[in-house]
Amino acid sequence: MAEKRKNTLRFTTDDDLSVQHSLFVQEYLKDFRGGDAAIRAGYSERSAAPTASRLLQEPRIQAAIAKAVGSMLDKFQITNERVLAEYARMAFSDLGDVIEIDDDGTATVNLALIKNNKDARAAIAEINQSDIKLGKDGEGGVERRTRIKMHDKKGALDALAKYLRLMPSERVEVTGKDGAPFEAKLTVDLSGLSVEELEALNAAAAKVKKAEG
Repeated sequence: MAEKRKNTLRFTTDDDLSVQHSLFVQEYLKDFRGGDAAIRAGYSERSAAPTASRLLQEPRIQAAIAKAVGSMLDKFQITNERVLAEYARMAFSDLGDVIEIDDDGTATVNLALIKNNKDARAAIAEINQSDIKLGKDGEGGVERRTRIKMHDKKGALDALAKYLRLMPSERVEVTGKDGAPFEAKLTVDLSGLSVEELEALNAAAAKVKKAEG
């Protein structure tokens, strides 16, 4: 549960936001969870979700968030090109950059292969090394075993394809029998109408037909 922080001060800041609004922006930028940010900024826990939704629709708060995010992007030099480059490293990674395959088919992880290969290093999510004692009580010595986990290759490819709009949009086409055009038929039950209602309906239909003619 988010920690509630009391704040009753209300005055205009340099960004033309009240202190509580500014605090909400600061808290929102921590995890981008509106409800939790509202509670931490001192708003009622019961109405945190609708309060956050309302605050996030206010132009001044939107501008403050956009300004702060822009500053963070500049500070860490986060650009479209860098993000796409990282996705590309994961999407087009190759295990051959990390392992060696002997003539007998044995595969061995060789981290020396990626020492000077930034692209290959970026594709690795996790490296685990352990020393295994061989033989009884380690009489056969110690063997170091290395396990690697690569980043999600398909996920990176999907993200790139979505960004570049490489996949056609999903469409559902409805056709009739044997591919013929679909014909919709509407049946209306008038059995429950009185004579007067039927006459009124007929008169209205006549007026429409006359207007269209």
